[in-house]
Amino acid sequence: MQPVLYLTIEIMNREFDSRLLMAAHALEAGLSVIVGQQWSIFQNLANFPPGIVVAKTVNAIQARSMAAAKACGHIVAATDEEVLAMAVADGFLKAFSPIAVEACDLFLAQSDQHKEAIEQAFPQMRGKVVVTGNPRVDLMGPALRKKFDGEAQKIRDEVGPFVLFNTNYSYTNSVWGSLQGVANIAIQAGVLDPKKPETVEEFNQNVAFEVANRQAMAAMMNWTANHLASHRVVIRPHPGEKPEYWQQAANNHPRVRVVPRSHHIPWILASDLVVHTSCTTGLEAAVMGKPAINLSPAADSPWYRLYVMGKVNPIFPDWQKASEAVTAYFKSASGPIANTAPYRAELLRYFPNLASNDAAKKMTRAFVDALAARGAKIDPAYQWSPLPQGYARPERSAVQKDKMSATVDQVANTLQYLRDVEGLSRKIKLTSLDDSLFLISPQ
Repeated sequence: MQPVLYLTIEIMNREFDSRLLMAAHALEAGLSVIVGQQWSIFQNLANFPPGIVVAKTVNAIQARSMAAAKACGHIVAATDEEVLAMAVADGFLKAFSPIAVEACDLFLAQSDQHKEAIEQAFPQMRGKVVVTGNPRVDLMGPALRKKFDGEAQKIRDEVGPFVLFNTNYSYTNSVWGSLQGVANIAIQAGVLDPKKPETVEEFNQNVAFEVANRQAMAAMMNWTANHLASHRVVIRPHPGEKPEYWQQAANNHPRVRVVPRSHHIPWILASDLVVHTSCTTGLEAAVMGKPAINLSPAADSPWYRLYVMGKVNPIFPDWQKASEAVTAYFKSASGPIANTAPYRAELLRYFPNLASNDAAKKMTRAFVDALAARGAKIDPAYQWSPLPQGYARPERSAVQKDKMSATVDQVANTLQYLRDVEGLSRKIKLTSLDDSLFLISPQ
């Protein structure tokens, strides 16, 4: 076992900064880090030195790569990027594959509730779950989010005052092109089994949930663009959506702009209000102290109760009531949007360690402990060849490249900023290994 940490990234705008924050602390502890697009890492598990491979989630698709990593002699760790906004055990466990349970040596839970749900559902995970929090929340803390202040100011200067609409309809407006394509992915992920009527019903409920939400969102966008003279409309589609749908819906409206593949933090910071339909960005806005509303015509859906956004943002059952609240907020700073105290209290109930912003540090301690338990010596002098013998370059699709492509300058600049803010000073060496794949070593 070698002091090497493998950090996989599937969606750059969501995972890049948090993975580099994890890398920064791991490097300070003396670990070498391979970070980058997940396809190269997973395809070369047998070629890389055995270390800790960190999966981004635990659905059946990722679980198969976790099992392959374990078979190649790696320690297998996992977070779960898909459950940041979940409020109940059903949500935490919805896509936790039994294959992942068997492969996982270390699971990094975001809360005590998350840990409890996993250990109750899978007793064999007891002793393997460590509560660390989520580095995505670290990044939204006052110190680290200053990285985005300059970009947020440029957005404000260019766009002017605006309401940010974050859409989240990757079933009904999917980059995979059709509902059947989405169903195929859900089958691969282990959340849909055509032979099990209950999973088919859940899939159909989610589709209905999205349809109702999308209709309400489109109506709210239309009202804002045509009646809220003080503000423009910015539409930020989910990475799993086709932006063309929203570009066509905007129809070159002079007060509407669509920003696909954009980073959520600077756009949230630059906005005067965030509107969503049970999207994680509602939680992220609450964490950063930005006003947000949850437009929820489908609040009676069984899917709705899974999410914390129903508790940390004001909720409106239709666009008409939402528009009344928005008018009151911008005209006189009054109404439910202005009354943030009860929603902040709920946020702290679900994220009690919000102020500490130390998830990446806790994760590093867990990685070091896991390596030491396997007899690995944490040696900053450890080096290995930039490209190991047998390395195979994957042929990435256009969709995969669109999801995650990064340059060495982007890695260097982001890593330097994070290290400066966190007060990390160990010298490091950054090497580009392949397309969007990087080796970072302590010196």
